[in-house]
Amino acid sequence: MGAPMTIALELRFVAPVPQGNRVQVLSVERWITPIFGGAPHWDTIDQPIVVDLDTGVTYCHADLMGDLIPFPLGLKPNRGCRISATVEGRVTSCMVASVGGDNTTLRTFPHCRARAAGLPAVTTASGCRST
Repeated sequence: MGAPMTIALELRFVAPVPQGNRVQVLSVERWITPIFGGAPHWDTIDQPIVVDLDTGVTYCHADLMGDLIPFPLGLKPNRGCRISATVEGRVTSCMVASVGGDNTTLRTFPHCRARAAGLPAVTTASGCRST
């Protein structure tokens, strides 16, 4: 396990995880084969998957829902996605806010005290800032 760090997420989906709950944040990559040249490569999806380990609830952007198997949680095979990093921690604060006064567009801003849980190539999930 790595040294403790604080991560601040800026999620484009609702994930109201209560303060004190344990979470796992998963970075996901998608295999990209450019149509007009360029080398095929793994591209990081800019929104992570957030799993509340205390309640079992999984939060993700709607664009990723079709690639997930809900129970047991995993990625569907042959969809060109993989988990590139995981971070586990405890939520220290969480704010849900509307954007531009439109309550149909919500953002979530959880902060976590975390340790990298595995897959050490990346220490924080996409959308995270280490502080």
